[in-house]
Amino acid sequence: MKTLSTLSLLGFAVLTTFAPDASAVRTGTTLTIGDITIEGTERARIYVPGMSGTAPACGSTRPHHFSLDLTTNKGRAQLDLATAAMLSGKPVHVHGLDVCLTILSTQYQQLGQLTLNP
Repeated sequence: MKTLSTLSLLGFAVLTTFAPDASAVRTGTTLTIGDITIEGTERARIYVPGMSGTAPACGSTRPHHFSLDLTTNKGRAQLDLATAAMLSGKPVHVHGLDVCLTILSTQYQQLGQLTLNP
């Protein structure tokens, strides 16, 4: 019985470590950034065509856009990386979060990860 409990615990640990988020997210690899728009002083959005997955309900009206929160270090770094990717024409990997930010009364899925590919 103790062996079964230990194996169950190890199996759970592996699943929680490697299983993807069950939330509604969009993702994509080898994509290019179509445009970047800064709205006001706190928000920006990027357009990335070619996504797969499902946007959360709050961001379903703009299925190829992601929002960036420029009030955080992460959001500003994402904006810098997105700008570098767009200017260089390099492909990116993106992963959206299961939350949205409102930009000028429209909700966009928030960008969780942006990776610049070589």
